[in-house]
Amino acid sequence: MSNPQPHPQSKKVHGTGQRLAIGANVALAVVLAGAIVVMLNWLSYRHAEWFWPGNWFGFVKAAVGKGDYPTDYRFDWTRSAYYRLSDKSKQIVRALKQPVQVIMFYQLTSDSDLRLRNDLQNLLKEYEQLSKNIQAQFVDVDRDPLAVQLIKKHEVTTANTVAVICGDRKKFLNPSDIMEFSGGGNPWMPSPPRATAFKGEQAITGAILSVTEEKQKKVYFLVGHGEKDPDNFNEVMGYSEVAKRLKQDNMLVEKLKLAEKRKIPDDCDVLVISGPTKRLSQEELDLIGKYLDNRGRVYVLLDPQSDSGLEPLLEKWGVRADNNLIMARVSILGLREGITFDAQVGEYGSHPIVDKLKDINCFFPRARSVEAVDSSGGDAPDKPKVTVLAKTPEGYWGETDFRALERREAKFDKDSDKQGPLTIAVAVERGGNVSGVDVGASRLIVVGTSNYLINRYFLEAANSDFFLNGINWLAQREEKIAISPKTPEEFRFTLSASRFKWFTAAVLAGIPGLVTLVGIAVWVRRRK
Repeated sequence: MSNPQPHPQSKKVHGTGQRLAIGANVALAVVLAGAIVVMLNWLSYRHAEWFWPGNWFGFVKAAVGKGDYPTDYRFDWTRSAYYRLSDKSKQIVRALKQPVQVIMFYQLTSDSDLRLRNDLQNLLKEYEQLSKNIQAQFVDVDRDPLAVQLIKKHEVTTANTVAVICGDRKKFLNPSDIMEFSGGGNPWMPSPPRATAFKGEQAITGAILSVTEEKQKKVYFLVGHGEKDPDNFNEVMGYSEVAKRLKQDNMLVEKLKLAEKRKIPDDCDVLVISGPTKRLSQEELDLIGKYLDNRGRVYVLLDPQSDSGLEPLLEKWGVRADNNLIMARVSILGLREGITFDAQVGEYGSHPIVDKLKDINCFFPRARSVEAVDSSGGDAPDKPKVTVLAKTPEGYWGETDFRALERREAKFDKDSDKQGPLTIAVAVERGGNVSGVDVGASRLIVVGTSNYLINRYFLEAANSDFFLNGINWLAQREEKIAISPKTPEEFRFTLSASRFKWFTAAVLAGIPGLVTLVGIAVWVRRRK
């Protein structure tokens, strides 16, 4: 007996049903996979920290009571660490005990506005990661329905303003406080503004300090003897940029006419003497000496070829200001030799003021050298301690023949001139912790020029950081070390005409051709 054969129609029906079942399973799997992707997307948006393995250890610590609930981790992969916060900002933000709100009221009318908003947005995410007390908000003044209400509440008058708010205290930042732009180019064919400096971190951190610190430090600038004026906006004589940065660092700035007041105010945290051109009276010198003896804080900037009368007082504190002008011979464009009066830093000392400036240069135009000398303290435990802050390289010398300078015949004379490296700045401290007892400290900084802080040079290199770090050290705000602006980096992909043709051919023909060849190879293999 022969085996019964299946009916052809039943085989066809069975094959069709199987294909339908497989298709349904595939369709269901695709739908489920899509649903899972959507669900994970939603969860990652609402709870990003759940999906970062670096947080899992933090979750375990929180679960057993050994730590706080972690926030999400962020990494700055930019080559210059463009958004990475400094140690100063991290310390300040992590120590916040009350909520601080940062609101940007933006209006996108140009590429510059877009760059400003995006950079600030990325920066503030770093702040929010550090503390739950930082809350950032971005308000589109043209589209946000709450914009009018918030603008009226916070009394905002211009677009692209950033308001930093803590309780009833507010500080407003303008776009120029956060980002510097330069136009440049032909006036008949102007180029679009280009970002030259991102100052977002120093502006935001300074504003946070302003609205959270209970007491602001006060810096007095001595005037009446030809000193540089903090209210002067002149490029070569003014100190307005200095005053601006001090205010951003949550300090009050005032001028002091000692001949009129006849006392240094009790609320003076730091006294700045910036390049006097005329001698101080003996009464004024006595007042400054008494202030220093009584745990005072003084920042002295002395220019070459000037007689301020401060020199004998400084020697009592272990510092001598040499009567010379620092210079060096340099090659000009590799064609001829010339003289520079800009003293570069060849070596920093070991001190909180300069510890974080090791890889950044400062320069001191038209400076005189200073040096540590033996003061009258003997071996007393509270004898002034002098620390070198900055020295020139070996190629510099201190010229003492000023007449030769006028004739442009200056050259190093080993009998009368001082060979480099030369000390440009020193820090002095007396008191503090003596034999285990805190008796308070007197602090003094002496720099051999006031020219490095004029408006033209203040933002050059690390000049501003050097000064502000010194002010913060004098005011015992070592944790408030100044923050440098970041330089935006632009990356451009440029090709020559011939290389552009090869690139075009590769994109239009090479990639499609490669895909076609792979397809043909797969087809031939399946045919075999």
